[in-house]
Amino acid sequence: MAEQENMRRVDSAELLDLLIEQMELEETQDKPPTPKKTPSKRPREEDADRKLQPDDFEPLALIGRGAFGEVRLVRRTDTRQIFALKSMLKSAMVAKNQVAHIKAERDMLALSEDPSIAMLYDSFQTQSHLYMVMEFLAGGDLMSLLVKLDTLPEDACKFYIAEIAQAIQAVHDHGFAHRDVKPDNVLLGGDGHVKLTDLGLCARVTRTESTPIQPTATYPTFTERGDATPPRPPPSPVESPGFGESDDTPRKRPRDLAYSTVGTPDYIAPEVLQPKVGYDFACDWWSLGVIMYECLVGYTPFYADDARRTCRKILDWRRHLALPRDARARLSTRCVSCLAALLADARDRLGGTNGLEDLKRHEWLRDVEWSHLRERPAPYAPAGGAEVAALLDELSNVKLDDARCEGLVQAVTANFDGVAVGAAAARNSSTRESCTHTSCSNVHTPE
Repeated sequence: MAEQENMRRVDSAELLDLLIEQMELEETQDKPPTPKKTPSKRPREEDADRKLQPDDFEPLALIGRGAFGEVRLVRRTDTRQIFALKSMLKSAMVAKNQVAHIKAERDMLALSEDPSIAMLYDSFQTQSHLYMVMEFLAGGDLMSLLVKLDTLPEDACKFYIAEIAQAIQAVHDHGFAHRDVKPDNVLLGGDGHVKLTDLGLCARVTRTESTPIQPTATYPTFTERGDATPPRPPPSPVESPGFGESDDTPRKRPRDLAYSTVGTPDYIAPEVLQPKVGYDFACDWWSLGVIMYECLVGYTPFYADDARRTCRKILDWRRHLALPRDARARLSTRCVSCLAALLADARDRLGGTNGLEDLKRHEWLRDVEWSHLRERPAPYAPAGGAEVAALLDELSNVKLDDARCEGLVQAVTANFDGVAVGAAAARNSSTRESCTHTSCSNVHTPE
């Protein structure tokens, strides 16, 4: 079974390589796409000359939208299998120079066999769109869970932070920085365990030299804030030890750093917003810290009414990073220490030196059974999670005009927000607000 699944990954990778290569040609040549045969050296499930098309899938519901397209719950017309079908507008990706990022997403999804990374089953294209056939995870995303619960208890937060950290490390192990780690991209399976998805902003990062293991640094407590609502800027700067001076950044761009502004503003690391500085894997650990803060406090640490102000607060994060008094009162000292260690300067950030090993040594996470995390029950079981397998099996067999179909679709997508079923799923995608800050020209705000 594992060998068969790996075969599907390899074949999907080869096919998507062809599609991306064709898209790259279309960037420089204004001509319609030329059909090419899949160069797979292994037998595929379908006939070698048979190319998938959108008509091979029956749309059941619109479950998500992104910067370049959308994600739908679909059913294969022949096998009746249920998938999540991600469609991306090629012209938009080419216009925004995203072809390389989509290739990075292909690399990650096709190569990773880690259970914490969402599965890519197949891929194909039309003249206007690129499609990726993904596994469907019925638990919704972490953001939907936070909307329902507002905050998580410390133990539950620790569980999810540990699983997300494992997923981040899986991405890093393949030489990529995810660059868009946020609750919307953390999906929950029917069992409540998480998988990282939406690797379209991945960038390959290479280390030029190994870094020796060092003891975990000691970090200060946060500035205290008494209010329990999104903060206003404090009247004076906040000092945080362990940070270098602003002129300590390298004068030349090291080859192991990536350069481009991407990601969702609230979770983006400050070094990503400084193109002359560059960034590496450490940017994902900052995003993990923002997620941890949001899980515990109820909002992100640099919340603002618009993306421009958010970016400015992140750039001046030493002044704006603070912890409400009520959160400090109920959180353990070790928890606050871990939070401060993640939301730190890139050179001193927890995870920035030795990745997941740094986190494993932190006192707040030392009691985590890392090798058995996925064997433990998740803190929250998604609604209907235990029945999802049976519901999906029934949905795979029921006819679209059957009165039960819409109810089944609603049941398996109950943990997603803003789901459009039936005719409503055909509506146009909503627009996304774009940040106009000079350092945030490519950053999109959450919907």
